[in-house]
Amino acid sequence: MRQQIIELAEEAGRIGLAYFRDAGTDRGIEEKGRLDLVTRADREVEAFVLAELARLYPADGICGEEGTRLRADAARQWVIDPIDGTFNFVRGLDAWAVSIGLYADGRPSFGVIHAPARGETLSGGLDSDVLLNGRVLPLLPALDRERGDLRRMALAHRAFATRVVRQRR
Repeated sequence: MRQQIIELAEEAGRIGLAYFRDAGTDRGIEEKGRLDLVTRADREVEAFVLAELARLYPADGICGEEGTRLRADAARQWVIDPIDGTFNFVRGLDAWAVSIGLYADGRPSFGVIHAPARGETLSGGLDSDVLLNGRVLPLLPALDRERGDLRRMALAHRAFATRVVRQRR
């Protein structure tokens, strides 16, 4: 399943990337609500992913950000955000992705996030390793709530101070 969904996200990313890279293309930007945009790319990518998921997993439900609802009572539900980061997308920033997630029995179980403009694909789930571009990411250490914020602040301060000192030289 992982490889199928990665390939699906990559193909969907190529569709989105065609709109993103062609500055002369009318992106068909509409406002769904306050601070909520939808583009022609959103709609096209969602339609493509919907059709492919329905073909690959005909018994599963599908829910898309742009309005897709299919088999809402199915035990497995695919959730699609066709252009996750639409504001960045319409501004020409590369921080957007195609996001496809699977809920099984009401719990998140697997997902793929493909950022085509950055050439990054993240995938993983409950019963599978988390991969970034095919390489296993190490598990994060358990959060130490006693030290988490202070340690992060100290590291950030040290990095900032080092930059300032270098700039003054």
